[in-house]
Amino acid sequence: MLTGFPVVIGRPVDWGEMDAMQHVNNVAYLRWFENGRAALFHRLGLVVDGSAVVAPILKSVACTFRAAVVYPDDVKIGVKVTDVGADRFTIAHAVWSERLQRVCADGDGVIVAFDYVAKSKCGLPDAWRASIEALHAA
Repeated sequence: MLTGFPVVIGRPVDWGEMDAMQHVNNVAYLRWFENGRAALFHRLGLVVDGSAVVAPILKSVACTFRAAVVYPDDVKIGVKVTDVGADRFTIAHAVWSERLQRVCADGDGVIVAFDYVAKSKCGLPDAWRASIEALHAA
């Protein structure tokens, strides 16, 4: 279902995520992506609690909606790193619907290394690169 994604989390679809059009509202998918990113950051050992000088920050995110999800359902969110640059890495997200038995949304996001003291992007720390490499080699 989400083969090739080293980080996969699951969650039930909440009734409150439905909208007037009788399907899960678009913003819920972005929240699901966000939860997947948080799980990825945790697995990579990236500090996101405000105590780090350099931390990941979301530069951009895109989502393609492939099928409408409705309550009740359970989804799985997969996340993987697809590219690593000098100061950023790109991640792919995918949302699998148990009810539909298919990917219902996918997209990508760009994560930048951000220096919160200097208030500017900075080079990707070597430790991040090593963690990304180790996670995807497993």
